[in-house]
Amino acid sequence: DLIEQHMDPFGICAGVLTGSGILGLGIHPNVHYAAALARAYNDALADTWLQADDRFYGSIIITPQDPLAAAEEIRRWAGHPRMVQVLMCSGARIPFG
Repeated sequence: DLIEQHMDPFGICAGVLTGSGILGLGIHPNVHYAAALARAYNDALADTWLQADDRFYGSIIITPQDPLAAAEEIRRWAGHPRMVQVLMCSGARIPFG
C-alpha cells in the first residue's frame, strides 16, 4: 500500500491529498449535486484517509457554482488541524472565446 511501499521506505513525513479525481465536479451542471458531492467527499476523506496515518493531510474540495455553499464548506473544515488547503476546479462548461 501507499504507506508501506512509498512513504515508509523513502522517509516521507507528510502527504497532502488533493482529490484529483473529484475536481471535475467544479463544472457539473447541477449546482446542488456538485456541492453535496464535495461535502460528502470531504467527509469521506476525513473519516478514511486522515484516520489512516498521521502523515496524511487533506484538501477541502469546493465548487465554484455556489459560492455560499463553498464558503460554508470552508468554514465547516477550517478548524480541522489536518485540512491544510482549499481546492477548486477553475474550468468552464463551454469553451472560452
